[in-house]
Amino acid sequence: MNRKELTIIEHLVEFRKRLLAVVVCFFLVFCVSLLFADQVLSILSHKAFNQKLIVLRPNDIFMDLSPFSKFDGL
Repeated sequence: MNRKELTIIEHLVEFRKRLLAVVVCFFLVFCVSLLFADQVLSILSHKAFNQKLIVLRPNDIFMDLSPFSKFDGL
């Protein structure tokens, strides 16, 4: 194989491209998973644990749904 030695700047440029691609993919999967997080949460809360979740603050809904989406994003 004919491999070219890369300079530190070229390595950083390549790293930036790959990191940006990973962040964009994670964000897209996070957004798509957020659409289905309420269904997953309802299955877990009603069928698995047979309990209803209580929302005490306006942001509790998002805080309950975001861990599912973050896990799906990974």
